[in-house]
Amino acid sequence: MPKKRPDYSVLVKRNEDIFRKIFESEFWRCEYTKRKYILDIKDRYVPERFNFLKPYCSEVINHALRYVMYHADIALGICNDNSAPRNEMYDYLEQVLVAYHNFKYMNNPKFRIQNIGELGFDFWDLSDCLSDREIRSIDILHADARKYGFFPMDMIHVYPPEEIESLIKDDVKEHGEMPYFQSPFLIDSMQDPDFNYKDRQGNRYFVDEESVDAVYVYIDCLDEKETVEKIYKRIIGLINMALKQRGKHVAGDRENSDIQICFYNKSIIHDKKKLKDILENNLSAYRNWYSPENFMMSDDTIKCSKYLIVPEYENVPFHKRAAGLWIWDQVHFYNLKVSDAVEKTRSIKAFKWHRNVEMITIERAYRLASRSIEQMKVLRFSDL
Repeated sequence: MPKKRPDYSVLVKRNEDIFRKIFESEFWRCEYTKRKYILDIKDRYVPERFNFLKPYCSEVINHALRYVMYHADIALGICNDNSAPRNEMYDYLEQVLVAYHNFKYMNNPKFRIQNIGELGFDFWDLSDCLSDREIRSIDILHADARKYGFFPMDMIHVYPPEEIESLIKDDVKEHGEMPYFQSPFLIDSMQDPDFNYKDRQGNRYFVDEESVDAVYVYIDCLDEKETVEKIYKRIIGLINMALKQRGKHVAGDRENSDIQICFYNKSIIHDKKKLKDILENNLSAYRNWYSPENFMMSDDTIKCSKYLIVPEYENVPFHKRAAGLWIWDQVHFYNLKVSDAVEKTRSIKAFKWHRNVEMITIERAYRLASRSIEQMKVLRFSDL
């Protein structure tokens, strides 16, 4: 079932089409990532005695369920308690993982995740009460969340692709807005240019200027009267200033800046369009994080949300993505041959294939799903 949704009603009404695309992109990214995660952990160890779940027809999915629930139960201290209200406790565990994450990264705003729900707390409050075994399981679940970009408890629940569209439509009809199925986590990835930030207490988490080949730029960006377009132009001026210097390429006031930008590969500096997108949208994201009351409703933030979450891949019809995912599930979870799964999908009304659709067209939807799962990205047909 969908989760309790945050109240974004004002933003959604203002930008309904953008938020629909954001929803669809994040939904598909999660569905693709789930499949990647479930296959990746199929050989991880789970004690045989931990087997009280109502099984799926797929042993691969069953193993993923058992693995995640085993470590979730250890983390929550409810191992072997069949009567524990796990759904409610898993919402709490998500907040534990967020607290652990922020504790691990010492509240650095570059890695900071906002507390979710109403029970946000500091991991210091828990650390003395947890055993080494419990912390180890929390660390395992956190590492998976970082690698895959979603909470493990969300990634083990697979929605039947043939029911997804009607499920979403029913929820929209009941609640008047898109359902909230999953909570994204901060995925671990290398960035270039790399951004480092000042937190709300004034602490700066800037790195040392160690590389003689890099360009280091410092900028203030929290004046709400200044648009990100104007800040971008100031950054370009600082980049040009830094490049003219002999020795280290540094420009800006490190001691009084909000952001440090590190360009380790100078080629990005010469790609003007890409550079503008990266700078403006990272500036918008940081400003919104630092002071949502001032920046959340701004046009810059809405534009940033679409850029960061929605790639320009929304031109693939929903039912084709669902059909490709259904075939993938049949092949990898239920051991059907691709040709048999393709033939079966013709008769499923939800996928809207016309009567004489060619096999190659359906197989193409399957290949799109396979590539998207492999890369954990919402791809399009031209990426094949």
